Amino acid sequence: MATVTYPAADVRGRTMMPWLPSGAERALKARFGGAVDGYALPTTHSAVGAPARPGRRRC
Repeated sequence: MATVTYPAADVRGRTMMPWLPSGAERALKARFGGAVDGYALPTTHSAVGAPARPGRRRC
């Protein structure tokens, strides 16, 4: 699994990305049973569909 993020121009009003995709979250909860059922996994600081900040970037 890989996630690619980039500096965003603006994230206001956008949905924040989850820490794990829904399938991976279900697998994690299935693996550990009721031990993690009451917990919400965190979100990232990345926003879904945010426009990229203009400018050049180095890898």
